[in-house]
Amino acid sequence: MEPVPSDSLPQFDWTFSLPPQSSNPFQLEGAGLVCETRRLDSFYDSSGNCIVLPAGQKYTGDKANQGNECALTVTTQWNQQKKIKGTVLVIRSPHMKAAIKAVVPEYSSFDIDIRHITIHDEPRFLFHYRQELLDYGAVLVQQNANTDAVRHIQHLISYMWDVFFVEISAFTLYDFVEDGEPGLEHSYLWMEFRPGDIVYIQRPHENVFRFQNMRLRRSRWELSGQRITYDGETFGFSSYTTEIEQYEGVKRLRDLKAVNLNRLSIDKQQSVKKRLVARGRKFIRYHGRQYLQYDPSLDQDSGTKVHIFRALILGTSFRTLTNYIRRLKPEL
Repeated sequence: MEPVPSDSLPQFDWTFSLPPQSSNPFQLEGAGLVCETRRLDSFYDSSGNCIVLPAGQKYTGDKANQGNECALTVTTQWNQQKKIKGTVLVIRSPHMKAAIKAVVPEYSSFDIDIRHITIHDEPRFLFHYRQELLDYGAVLVQQNANTDAVRHIQHLISYMWDVFFVEISAFTLYDFVEDGEPGLEHSYLWMEFRPGDIVYIQRPHENVFRFQNMRLRRSRWELSGQRITYDGETFGFSSYTTEIEQYEGVKRLRDLKAVNLNRLSIDKQQSVKKRLVARGRKFIRYHGRQYLQYDPSLDQDSGTKVHIFRALILGTSFRTLTNYIRRLKPEL
């Protein structure tokens, strides 16, 4: 067998990680063609076996229809103490999967022909890419494409609105809180950042990083991503994490420690980029071992005193010392 040229292989972006996917998905043939949402309950019986039933239906021992033909299935998971453990959304519709693959970068390399898309808890990416999904559906309409595909995209958007009705209402209501300044409550900050955005750290030290995900930990939002770094030999990317502490009420986004760079004014964005690029170029110019040490034995004949200080930058840390060269002649 002849080797496959490397340039013909699909390119996978390792920057972003996909949500956990089922290793043994349901039957794909004919799955998800019915444009509806099926709701299920997953619980444990007295023997510890996991049972999945249509929501509200009592267990009779018979095998229940788990909605393989439905475009969406939403399973509420109950633990053995009969408390909700979480929810799982499975997107089976081939039309919905094609749209998500086309507009959501995290799924650009996802093989929709052999797997369904499984989302645990809130499907936040549907909100983040709502406009792209709407544009995708609009193109289908303009092209007089399959009407089933259009209906499935509309159903997916409607599902997103139903799930995030309270959040979207707050996002719209509080988008401008004072003098045209956008603001949000702390619990809704996840709506402000989506993977790939550039996050600007305003304090304590000015910095930027490329956003990947965020999670709520002890009432604080933890934002994770990647930033450019230097290991002493090469430049590359490293993981970076920052936090946004809890606050009461609505707060202006520009007053946060970390803010989406796109939220700043055009002039402010240009100013930030200019400063950071200049700082980066300065670092590149001085990185590595660059220092001199005065040896008095080499200068005894000339009688000249030389004091030289240079910057020393090793690895990812550096110290800046004032460049100071002073030559003193004996008669001075």
